[in-house]
Amino acid sequence: MDLLKFMYNSPLSMKTPSALLNLLMAADRFEVASCMSCCSRLLLNVPMMCESALLYLGLPYILLMTDAIKPLTDAAEQFLAASYKDITNFQNKVLKLPLAGIEAVLSSDDLQVTSEDGVYDIVLNWAWIHYPELEER
Repeated sequence: MDLLKFMYNSPLSMKTPSALLNLLMAADRFEVASCMSCCSRLLLNVPMMCESALLYLGLPYILLMTDAIKPLTDAAEQFLAASYKDITNFQNKVLKLPLAGIEAVLSSDDLQVTSEDGVYDIVLNWAWIHYPELEER
């Protein structure tokens, strides 16, 4: 219903991130790019937290590749990279991150480590935890 209201020039009245995310998914399904952009902008104004960043990065791949969502996913990646840039001090939290989260942290140029061997060990431990079956790795 909110998508129809938006399409007929009504402003979005939703304030909760979960409602905006649901509307974003519906707008993607029905290819309403202007609504996707609006939802993405509104979600960018919500204070970023680790859970929300991981939620944004966990969106379906086809949705992540749209121009409307790119600023939101970039902000989520930057947030995670900044939060865990000293990866060795946050090892327990990093080991719990899903694949999209660990990718965001490891792809950052601002990673602060004393040794690459430490990062290698963390990645190996992460892989053992998240993919215990050898065939999955």
